[in-house]
Amino acid sequence: MSNIDMSMLSTAQARADAARQTREEQLKALCCARIIAVADRFAQANMTAAAAVGKLDSEEMAAYGAFLDWVEAMRAACRPAAGPVGSDCDDADFWPSLPAVAAEFIRRF
Repeated sequence: MSNIDMSMLSTAQARADAARQTREEQLKALCCARIIAVADRFAQANMTAAAAVGKLDSEEMAAYGAFLDWVEAMRAACRPAAGPVGSDCDDADFWPSLPAVAAEFIRRF
């Protein structure tokens, strides 16, 4: 009889999977923090409400659309394929730039 519990062994693949999952969680958290730094949850809710009830003119809707496109690009950047474990996601160049029109629009909220 062996005193070794084989179910407790950690394989290289299991460790790699755990590292990848940790990296994905870190990237998502960093992505969320960067989005919130630009437009907090209240600003986002107010922009959405203004758009939903027709309070935005065509230029404002275009700026709001640019913001939403940027959020989508940010989320795409933090997907696992876009951020391998060795990438430097703290570097500003890793993340998409916020369009100027969106930045100006967000300041109002």
